[in-house]
Amino acid sequence: MDCGADTPSSIQLKYRGQYLEREKCLEIAKEGLAESPEKDGWIPCTERLPEPEEEVEISVKHTMGGKGYYFTVRGFFEDGEVWNGDSFYLWYFPDGAVEWDDEREDFKIPESWWERSRYADENNVCAIEDTVLAWRPLPEPYREPGVRQGAAGRDGIC
Repeated sequence: MDCGADTPSSIQLKYRGQYLEREKCLEIAKEGLAESPEKDGWIPCTERLPEPEEEVEISVKHTMGGKGYYFTVRGFFEDGEVWNGDSFYLWYFPDGAVEWDDEREDFKIPESWWERSRYADENNVCAIEDTVLAWRPLPEPYREPGVRQGAAGRDGIC
């Protein structure tokens, strides 16, 4: 789309099959820049965190030998307030690693970022020990036409 500054505002430009005034064309372009393709939907952890146990894509920085390596993983954040019995995940910690509540007969999941391995022999959950920089919601999984989501939809099983 051409939104050149030398175009009189009375001239209409074609955008997604519609003819728009130059000013509206520039407004759309500015909105697109505000969403910045550089962020690409990423939400910095300094801005906000996802809901506890919401599976998201995570941007991670691993430092080794003075160099930073960047990659993404699927994972989730625990805020330290979710009880094991209320968690979607199965948690096992060595004795003394978590504070046991005798009255509730349960413990709270420690605050941290976690990665889940779906196709391992067990549903492994591992703490992410590198720097989590940002996160973004996961896209909806592909579904074959006409297939409905089953009861286990949280796992994406059709």
